Amino acid sequence: MRQSTSRNCVYFKQLGFTQVLIAGAVIALATVARSQIIGTDNFNYTPGPLNGETGGTGWVLGDNPGDPATNWYDIYGNEVEVTAPGTVESDNGAIGRSFGDNNNASAIQGTGAIYFSVDLTFDGTASADATDYSVISALDYGTERVQFGRSYGSSTYDIGVTSVPSGNGPANGTVADTGVSTAAVSSVELVGSIQYETGSNSNGVLKLWVNPTTSDFDTVLGTTNTGSGRNTTALAVLPYGNTDFWTNGVRLASGANAPTSWSNVKVASTFAAAEGASLPTQKNITVMPLGDSITWGQNVAGGYETRLFQDLQGTGHNTTYVGSVTNNASTVLTNYGETHEEGHPGCFTSYIYNNLDGNDNSDAYSNNDGGYWLTSNGGSINNTGLNPNYILLMVGTNDIGFGNGATYALNELGLIINKLSTLRPNAHILVSNLLPREDSASVDAQITGVFNPAVPGIVAAHDAEGQHVSFVDMYDEFAANTSAYIGSDGVHPTQAGYNLMGDTWYSAISNLEAQSVPEPTSFAIIGACMIGLCRRRRRSI
Repeated sequence: MRQSTSRNCVYFKQLGFTQVLIAGAVIALATVARSQIIGTDNFNYTPGPLNGETGGTGWVLGDNPGDPATNWYDIYGNEVEVTAPGTVESDNGAIGRSFGDNNNASAIQGTGAIYFSVDLTFDGTASADATDYSVISALDYGTERVQFGRSYGSSTYDIGVTSVPSGNGPANGTVADTGVSTAAVSSVELVGSIQYETGSNSNGVLKLWVNPTTSDFDTVLGTTNTGSGRNTTALAVLPYGNTDFWTNGVRLASGANAPTSWSNVKVASTFAAAEGASLPTQKNITVMPLGDSITWGQNVAGGYETRLFQDLQGTGHNTTYVGSVTNNASTVLTNYGETHEEGHPGCFTSYIYNNLDGNDNSDAYSNNDGGYWLTSNGGSINNTGLNPNYILLMVGTNDIGFGNGATYALNELGLIINKLSTLRPNAHILVSNLLPREDSASVDAQITGVFNPAVPGIVAAHDAEGQHVSFVDMYDEFAANTSAYIGSDGVHPTQAGYNLMGDTWYSAISNLEAQSVPEPTSFAIIGACMIGLCRRRRRSI
């Protein structure tokens, strides 16, 4: 088993709502200084309407030092208000500000780069409404071209194209999704970018980061940096080539049931100048997903690990996945080098127990990848230095579905927790119950009547012994909407189901992180979502 090499993840600050830092990038004109901030405003005004305010620095239409600043102006809807010095709020409204015209270097047309940034707080209490939106947009003389944030009808942070560009740009309504959930990540920083290139290269591109690190510096595109080979650590990328529009203004907008607060707006000519507003502190975290085919990701590459990784990125974690299995990673995980996990389709609980410190390849339906997942075989395998902060344990459905029964699986679950606690006493073990089984009423009856009711008590007993273990309820939300979350085989989640799993594991981890855990002292029942189900035995691996 190899430990994967992680890349810097994005960061987040807990604000009670959603804080977003957004930067829009376009390749800078040669006449613009590379460190230049075109406009910045910390909204240090007396409470009242923002309309008409001219504070901050920059924000001029001309290039001369004495040129007057532009003002904020209402665009539509309810008035945007300064609620306190440093913060403005909108509830179904939009406001804009210009920073250049066609006679100065701050306005970009067709080629060049420009960056927008803002700390944005999005009201998470209304985030479930599909019509809510909260964005920062690039303006072309009053026309919105591109927006970054949560676009209309989305439940994640994304890039949205709002006006059909000329040339090779994407069509109106095109969206590039980061995958970071606005519901799960209730407070986050985002950085977006627009880069124009015209002519034969047509390498213009839109990008969006979630909480960038100081090493996530944007790279201006060149003649050899094209197509899928573009150098970027962004979570979302959308081609925007050969467009011929201006960018000379910024718009802040929110709508539906989602009041939004903004602070620290910046417009700059470089990524570094824009994204440095208020980055949170990076925290390294190592996670071992451990289980069967739900952990592996049956029917959906990456399983729940993709959504969990994105959610953790959105909250300031430099995340490393560990495990011997690398054959089912999603594109997102592959791009970040996080292909590892310990999900073994078709396995029984005893198989997992035996392979933590041994080599049990007796299960013809599962591959143990050499075993010794947490120890050494004295030769080619040595995982004694592998120290996950969190082990996500989901086991038992194969035992119940294929003969061993719920009582046997519960006994093995306790043995697995004991062995994990012995081998990795500082790791926190998150133990889930099982998902509904839509394929078999008798199996589902054992899950709901015997296995699931016993799991919280088993976890509590191990916690009372001083082991670092918590229970995660995966069942309830799945049971409330099995048609959306369980696939056609009746066993494994849909994409929506795996996303729900990722969000639930994320909630459990973030709750523990908020308590400065991975060494917890009390048993906790964490959030509702789902279990890592395994692959059914009657199938090819």
